[in-house]
Amino acid sequence: MANDPAYQAMEPDTYDVIAAYTKTTELMQVKKYGEREGKVDMCRAITELIERGRREGMECGVEQGCINAARRMLIDGELSLEKIAEYTALPLEEVRKLRI
Repeated sequence: MANDPAYQAMEPDTYDVIAAYTKTTELMQVKKYGEREGKVDMCRAITELIERGRREGMECGVEQGCINAARRMLIDGELSLEKIAEYTALPLEEVRKLRI
């Protein structure tokens, strides 16, 4: 697909039909990243979709890691809630909610 010129310079209506037929609303959200000179490069749009997913996954993983670290610090009991929030970059209120 990446080497097929038909996917690199697609009519916007064709792109819209593919997105609607496959029920992929995310394709419509990233359409602007593939637009160039009145055509849509589906490969660029899909690449942006994949990259967006990777970024969201990384952010979710980092956040979950911070939450897990905060829980361990709370169990240890050596640090104040403020220090735990500072070290994990979590909001103080979220650290308070993690207390059991």
